[in-house]
Amino acid sequence: MNRTNLEIANALGEMTVRIESIILLAGIDDPGCLSGFGEAQRFKDDFDDHVMATLLPDLPFLSEPRDDDDGSFYYQFHDHGKWGFLIRVAHPVMEFTKGVGGASFTWGSCYTTWFYGESIEEILPKAEAWADALDAKRKALVEAK
Repeated sequence: MNRTNLEIANALGEMTVRIESIILLAGIDDPGCLSGFGEAQRFKDDFDDHVMATLLPDLPFLSEPRDDDDGSFYYQFHDHGKWGFLIRVAHPVMEFTKGVGGASFTWGSCYTTWFYGESIEEILPKAEAWADALDAKRKALVEAK
């Protein structure tokens, strides 16, 4: 669709999602040098079963055994032709009230996860589905009380 950056920003705002970190894999000429690099280290530190679940549809090779050193971890992306973006997104914890249609929130308490996309725009539907699922689960818990 080739949205402008302003259109992407507006779409994120409508979803109540923000981008917290971006790693452009094509900009990394030697994945072995990433040890300790701020955003790359944050991604590796965040990497858990939840993040794995959001990434596996696009990056099935992440389930393969790997060495724990940073270079080995990031070489997998290049080895599999993945040169796009790793993007960390946040969505606030919505506070629902039983029987009320809206929700309140603060950016002080957020869920976060990572997505992969060949473009920033490509992560938008993934981020929206993730945020919607979080909200639906939280709202169902409130309504069940």
